[in-house]
Amino acid sequence: HFFGIFGAFNSWYVKDISLFKNNIPVDFGGRTSGLVKMESEKAIKPFQLNLDLNLLNSGAFLNIPVGNHLAFSFSGRTTYTELTKSGFYDLSQRQNIENPNASKSGTSQITSNPSFDFYDINGKVLFSKGNHRVEANIFNSKDRFNDKYDITFKVKNTEVNDELFNQVSQWQNLTTGLNYSYKGKDSELKFSGYFTSHFNNYDITSNIVRRDKNRIIRDTVKILNRNDIKDTGLKLSYKMNQMKGLLFGLEHIIHDNELYIENDKNPVFEINRRASESSLFTQISFGDKSDLYIEPGIRTSVFHSLKTFYLLPQIYISKSLQKDMLIKASAGRQAQLVRLFEHENALGQKQQFFALSNNSSVPVGISNNIMLGIWKSFGRLNLDIEAYYRTLDGAVIHATQMPGLRPPDPGVISNGFLLFKGESQTKGIDISFSYEHDKYFSMLTYTLSKSDNRFAQLFKNQLFPSSEDSRHQLKWVNTISIGKFDFSGTYIGATGRPYLDLSSIRTPIERANLVVENYIQKLPAYHRFDVGAYFKFKLAGYDSRIGFSVFNLMNRVNVKYRQFVYQLPPLQGQQNLVNTILGSDVAQLERTFNVSFNIAIGK
Repeated sequence: HFFGIFGAFNSWYVKDISLFKNNIPVDFGGRTSGLVKMESEKAIKPFQLNLDLNLLNSGAFLNIPVGNHLAFSFSGRTTYTELTKSGFYDLSQRQNIENPNASKSGTSQITSNPSFDFYDINGKVLFSKGNHRVEANIFNSKDRFNDKYDITFKVKNTEVNDELFNQVSQWQNLTTGLNYSYKGKDSELKFSGYFTSHFNNYDITSNIVRRDKNRIIRDTVKILNRNDIKDTGLKLSYKMNQMKGLLFGLEHIIHDNELYIENDKNPVFEINRRASESSLFTQISFGDKSDLYIEPGIRTSVFHSLKTFYLLPQIYISKSLQKDMLIKASAGRQAQLVRLFEHENALGQKQQFFALSNNSSVPVGISNNIMLGIWKSFGRLNLDIEAYYRTLDGAVIHATQMPGLRPPDPGVISNGFLLFKGESQTKGIDISFSYEHDKYFSMLTYTLSKSDNRFAQLFKNQLFPSSEDSRHQLKWVNTISIGKFDFSGTYIGATGRPYLDLSSIRTPIERANLVVENYIQKLPAYHRFDVGAYFKFKLAGYDSRIGFSVFNLMNRVNVKYRQFVYQLPPLQGQQNLVNTILGSDVAQLERTFNVSFNIAIGK
């Protein structure tokens, strides 16, 4: 979620989480990077009710068994007030600009704190008897985001400016599924039928009115975006345990995709189409995981609307050198029909959408992933290292052909959006330490990575950092239990992500002629430290807990993205000076206090 403090799913509902960073299981194709697999409880459990109440959001989990073979589960979370009202809310104001052109950059940025709320729900009906299990699932979530400020300021006490900015965004997910599984001694059978839907929009309306003694000038920015992707799919797999875990499977998916992008009342991109894909996959294993283990697999995918066929092999190898040491490696090739479509709007803000490939303007994404790693245990301390290299052929960016700021005197504005195609590569290393002793747990993860793009029509065909490039990422989690008290401390830090600095482009220039080091800048680094203390007790005989926590203890201003909205021309008699640039930094949640109460009824 937007502020980074809520997980994608309710932790009461999700029982097992598997992270596949480099070696995606062969039955999960169509993905070119990583995979997070989350599973709910698979067995019939006794009655359980968990309630979690706090100042930021409230959540509940309910499990109701009906006899020995049937159970109903439900979980939900919701915010009930603007999250920014839960802490110190301070919307910085643009002050009167006495001499806006005296600074080297000639910019006037404010920091805005957007409002944000969300809800999500999970539901499941589970039937389990003997080796058979049937479950029906539903998941729904919705996020609401609003960045708004209304400012009046003067330039050198003569020109009065009224600026009203409003961005309203929402994204919504709906997923339903019906799953059947049979797990016997010699074989396993799985069947899934599912429907998924993702919708999001980013709507921006901004107005500025400039008034001096002689004239009134009005300028309006209006950006509208709509994106919807729906998938209907069937998947079947059969595994023979006695034949080296030989796995066979097939999957068929129908995609429906709508994407509409409008800038200043001019449509700049539109998709409305349906496409389907079919896949066959197989996998087998050799050896023993306690010694040498080899797991090759292959997936074949047909994209029917494109009349294209892809052969996608992969392999995973591990070798145990000692009881407490393992080396591992993997390599694989993936093809993706549903693309992550990156759009850079006229304000320099990056937005991501889903778009179906048509194999021409939106190419199929083909990735190659290689990983080499080692795992080592030192008693209670575990070390895991993975070095990786990924390439993506068919990267896409939708942006203006001639980036630049809006002219200070409004008129007919033509941004000339184009779709650029190229390739990207990511290389890095993930290092993870974990330590557990009695009632103390600590985990430190560090990533050193570099993610670059190369497009023939951008930056003179030079490599330039992708929008997700963050060189250093560090997370350190600590928890300790002392009697009836639990304490936690978490630090998260990351190098700031790159952005195109429109303030350095005084007049529009062909994007192909931009020099990377002159126009690509980085946002401030992200730093956050969270602490919490919790007291455990019995309430009416049930396990309960109250807690106090502080999010972003050091009150660090962490910028989500930076945008550039307007230019103000120099005052009369100062035409030799540069224009003043008005923009905003959209900040994430500042220091926020939280008080929580939790009670668990049942086993």
